[in-house]
Amino acid sequence: MNDGQGELAGWQGQLAGSGREAMQALVRFHADVVAMRPGTLELAALAARFVDLKRHLGHRYQREERVLREFVGFAMDRGIRYSRAMSSEDVLAWSASRPHLGPSTRKKHGCLIAAFLNHLHVIGELPRRLGPFPLPVVRRTYRPYIFTATQLQRIFSPTDTQPESQERAFHYFVAYACALRASEAAHLRIRDFDMGEGTLFISQTKFNKDRLLPLDARVWERLRVYRETRRQEAAADDPLLVSPRGCAWDSSILANVFRRDLLRWEVVPRECLADPGGVAAPRLHCLRHSFAVHRLLKWYRDGADVQAKLPLLSTWLGHSHIRHTQFYLTITTAILREGHDRFAGRWEKEFPLSP
Repeated sequence: MNDGQGELAGWQGQLAGSGREAMQALVRFHADVVAMRPGTLELAALAARFVDLKRHLGHRYQREERVLREFVGFAMDRGIRYSRAMSSEDVLAWSASRPHLGPSTRKKHGCLIAAFLNHLHVIGELPRRLGPFPLPVVRRTYRPYIFTATQLQRIFSPTDTQPESQERAFHYFVAYACALRASEAAHLRIRDFDMGEGTLFISQTKFNKDRLLPLDARVWERLRVYRETRRQEAAADDPLLVSPRGCAWDSSILANVFRRDLLRWEVVPRECLADPGGVAAPRLHCLRHSFAVHRLLKWYRDGADVQAKLPLLSTWLGHSHIRHTQFYLTITTAILREGHDRFAGRWEKEFPLSP
């Protein structure tokens, strides 16, 4: 069995429980690879086939496709049209041409290109494996910005009475109250909000997962009023949260507008956007971080069993493992104080101080 046939068998085993259509597409893909004479396709075509393969496996591969296109464009500028002409020096030159990227992004892009090149070697398009390539050491120093209750009030109820501002403020409110990623809020459709059941369906999110959120009565009421006034004539497949133009927000555009709104509505001072004191500048995704921290703080103050509650928070956030939730639970002064008070109270109960 050659390498191409071996990889075909491996993919078949991996997708034993997947849909028949995806399996058939992968079988056709690898059958074409096995039958194709190596060296006949240009690098750009091989990259396109690799992206198509990943999408058949269930990956969205949108940002990754952009990185691969940039890599192929760089290679073509160096006169490389076919993968067999590529060397390790070309890959290192591509990496060196991107000094503006941070260590974490450089590592992600490096791993992506390494996976692509390894794929080319397996299907016979590269005579030998290239690499391993040195990857930057990433030390996580990011500390998300946690909004206070007063700041959230200014975000959700701005003094700016312009309809456009109120529309964005409601979008921010839904993102916080449901702990949504920016892309999840932007992709909500009318059908996803069930007014009768009081639920919000989040579909095809990160890693193609779905989740159903039971809404708090106050959140449900605000969404109901919004649906019956602002989106009364919308069809089931139309976006739920819309921009002033009536279309779904682009999450990257809304993220930039959010930073301007923070200054316009006097939520944070301008110098706060300069990333001072080791805490990152506030951004749209920090609403999700704030929700997680505020929920944890409320459990502490209510005397709840926080360890038992954490799986619920992880499920609400759409995480497949509780360790992914830990990053959101930034230690704040308030949480430290509550934890100290709980520990001190139990210690004094178990071991009372003698008079």
